[in-house]
Amino acid sequence: LCRQKTCYQQSYEWLLAVHRSRRRARYPWIPREPATSCVVNGLVKEIPEMRVEFVVPENLESCDLKPYVAWQADVIHEPPLTSEGLFEQRYGDQIRRLHEEGKSREMILSEL
Repeated sequence: LCRQKTCYQQSYEWLLAVHRSRRRARYPWIPREPATSCVVNGLVKEIPEMRVEFVVPENLESCDLKPYVAWQADVIHEPPLTSEGLFEQRYGDQIRRLHEEGKSREMILSEL
């Protein structure tokens, strides 16, 4: 039996990948990684809104917000977030500006 020699780092990365895949197989209902891209017209497009962001204030002691929300807190009614609303928030102003500049539809789609 002939074994190929591999460096420690490569074999360690391989072992971590094996453990990761076994963990995933053990708990299939837990998502693997958060999706940050989608396929549009056969092209993989990175979507910045899908990246995880942690918003943390500079000074936690002087921050009025606390991590716990009381059970009796008032409910703020907001309209449900739709795909059209999200699209309008992210790309609406940019598309309007490009349209006012007289750019064609193909040029607008290529710049988004």
